[in-house]
Amino acid sequence: MKALFAAFVVLALAMPSVASAQMGCELPDEIVAHVQDGLIVVGHQNATYNCCPDEFLYEVSEEDDVIRVWEHEIRTYPCACVCCYMLGVTIDGVAPGEYRLEFHWLDYGTGAWVFETLPITVPPGPPPGRAGIVDTYSSGCLSSPQDLPEPPETSPDEGSESTWGRIKSLFD
Repeated sequence: MKALFAAFVVLALAMPSVASAQMGCELPDEIVAHVQDGLIVVGHQNATYNCCPDEFLYEVSEEDDVIRVWEHEIRTYPCACVCCYMLGVTIDGVAPGEYRLEFHWLDYGTGAWVFETLPITVPPGPPPGRAGIVDTYSSGCLSSPQDLPEPPETSPDEGSESTWGRIKSLFD
């Protein structure tokens, strides 16, 4: 009987950590995009990823009137938890015109790649180069979607050393 009680206590104590290990964003993923000073600024709000990624990388390609952006979570030593992020990427070198922006990300709930398509209009400006990534932004691990900060007005990578959050420091 004591062994059964001890097993129950151990299980009960473990349950909160198991539940918190599965916590991601309470709200669905939201992709937003706008053009600012000739740059395409794309935000991925309510992004659920591992608590301890190495970094987030982006790929961008342009074909006719479609701009495809792929968001990748790089994780060498993942933690046993997920959390909510606000991520972003800034793209330069796109010629003026009407585009469909396809933003692709890995959905943690299903394990499948998903995408959302948004219309984008790039106004006339300086001669374009080749579409490429100028900057990226990560909020770091957020404890809840209500903690989502506004995207920075200045360089998104300023202070990036401190953006990994409290959880990652526990596993370093």
